[in-house]
Amino acid sequence: MKKIFGALFSALLFMFLLSAMAVPAFASTPTAEAPEWSVGDRWAFGADTDVGAEFDEILTNLTNMLEMADEVDEVNEMSLSGGTEFWMLFEVTEVTADEYVMEMDMATSVALDATVSITADLPVAGTYNYSDDPVTALITVDADVGVDATLVVNVEVTYDKDTMAVKTVAIDATIRAEADFVANNIPQSDDDWMNMTETISYEDYDVHGELQVNFDMALEFDPGLNLYDFPLSLDEVWWSNFTATFSGHLTGFLDIQGLPEEMEENIFSEEFVNQTGISEFPIVFEDIGDMGAIPFDNGVIEEFVTPETLDMRMRCTDYFMVNDTFHGEIGVYEIQVGSGDSPLFIYYSDEVGFMASFALDTEEMDLPEGIVTADMTTMAAVDPDVAEDNIAEISDRQAAVDEDSGMLGFFTDAPYLGIILVAVIVVVVVAAVFLIRKK
Repeated sequence: MKKIFGALFSALLFMFLLSAMAVPAFASTPTAEAPEWSVGDRWAFGADTDVGAEFDEILTNLTNMLEMADEVDEVNEMSLSGGTEFWMLFEVTEVTADEYVMEMDMATSVALDATVSITADLPVAGTYNYSDDPVTALITVDADVGVDATLVVNVEVTYDKDTMAVKTVAIDATIRAEADFVANNIPQSDDDWMNMTETISYEDYDVHGELQVNFDMALEFDPGLNLYDFPLSLDEVWWSNFTATFSGHLTGFLDIQGLPEEMEENIFSEEFVNQTGISEFPIVFEDIGDMGAIPFDNGVIEEFVTPETLDMRMRCTDYFMVNDTFHGEIGVYEIQVGSGDSPLFIYYSDEVGFMASFALDTEEMDLPEGIVTADMTTMAAVDPDVAEDNIAEISDRQAAVDEDSGMLGFFTDAPYLGIILVAVIVVVVVAAVFLIRKK
């Protein structure tokens, strides 16, 4: 459970860093002075994806591969449909003599359906000696996965006007999601090495998961989080050294019904039960009494100060011209956030007066082969009005779900959720066709 909260906090902190670092860019000279903002300045980033179109070629190749297998009689269906959206909108909301205040709204949604159905020549259920050839028959193995998830986040950042150091951050995030996994004739194999036998059976599954998360956090930095060492020069390396004080609330639940008994026992291990005091679903977050070093009680994250100074390395690594699809031809400075192997890069433009894009170096992330098709995955600028409309639509959809039931689902690892779904159904198929030994 501590890993779940750690991952959630890390993801939200990542979004905060994107918003907190969104100061106007450097001038097109070797150095840049602290910028100036006005109320109403705003910028946006976003994209939407037709998952079915993205994976059409992969599914076609997979279908062809399976149809070539001797055991496969027919691939009845292999489909993936749906889409994903990701939008961010930054806006300067207040300017005083000493401070800037910026709000960042972010919304993402995932709606996916995946289906696999294969008829193959497989062993009939029963117990077989290792030396015998099992009796086989044509058996249809199928699986369906459906996911509907939304994440809506609001971040408010206060900057020191002279230095642009971040003084405070307020994060408010809501996750609503649901998922269903229905499968028939999933093969099971139980080996008895003592008697040299193998028992083959087929199981059906009907799993439904619901996840609801409400999270808010207030952070204060001492000294301010110095994201820029103005005046800033190309190739300059600087460090932001600070302690952070944070507090907040975490409420909601995770409920999964229909899991195999062995899988549920693995989730509620002795270590998990001892750490959280929870031994069965639903997992109600308010009931968790311990989050390790972070004081947590009845949904309240009590005020916590990092026990030591934190260090964050920044480096301006490059400057070049680009022909941006939204802004046109602009000059951008590349800034690496973190140590030398950090995958996060921010690209600022003096012409835009803001970051022009941000990117993840997927080579540095060491992702599994096939997860991405390029070394650098970039989120590009879009019209703020377009981002605002899409964020509002996703927020309204999430609010409507709350009014209807207040409960949604599970399996929410965007942005790679579509790939995970494909992997799940492929594993089912491969297990059915290749992993049940035929004597």
